[in-house]
Amino acid sequence: MLKRGENIDDALPFLQGLIDAWANGQPDPPVARRQALAAIADQRLLEKLGEVG
Repeated sequence: MLKRGENIDDALPFLQGLIDAWANGQPDPPVARRQALAAIADQRLLEKLGEVG
């Protein structure tokens, strides 16, 4: 679990790769990708992934 204020920038490409790999194996990859990103509760992380804001 990340602590507040911890730099997560180095982990973002890895996380994005995991989400993309999983979504690409689903019947509807764009929907699966959106569902995976919606499940991430950390608003700051979503912003860094470029999906919000």
